[in-house]
Amino acid sequence: MVLSGFGNLASEEVFEGERSHHLAFFAGPGTEEKKGHDEDTYAVGLEYGYRFTEWFGAGVVYETLGKDTVRNEVVVLPLSVYPGKGWRIYAGPGYERHDKKEKYLIRAGAGYEFELGEQWSIGPEAYIDFIENGDKTWIVGLAFGFHF
Repeated sequence: MVLSGFGNLASEEVFEGERSHHLAFFAGPGTEEKKGHDEDTYAVGLEYGYRFTEWFGAGVVYETLGKDTVRNEVVVLPLSVYPGKGWRIYAGPGYERHDKKEKYLIRAGAGYEFELGEQWSIGPEAYIDFIENGDKTWIVGLAFGFHF
């Protein structure tokens, strides 16, 4: 029974919605947990997502981080699941860059989208980055988006 659900993914038609593309500006504060101490941070970035079906999509995220943290840029390639109207759960690989150093990470997060008219949206998002050296970064913020 469980495996039969995965078979439907391959045969499901491509999502024909008018709003399969989503571009959003994200900003929010957070904390980077390092061995022995925490550092305050904030993230500012762009998110692009494409919905292949009503419940599945993929995207790319580019963020810059600041304040006490040493991270400069983060790029993530998340896969998203849309379990119900407005909800999104996502996870994916990425990397962070600071000067000449790069570290890999895995991001896991969730968000809810409130529609503002036919194409605009706003919504809270929260995520955690699990960085390869054992550090973690927690961010909570708002995404302001545009569907097309």
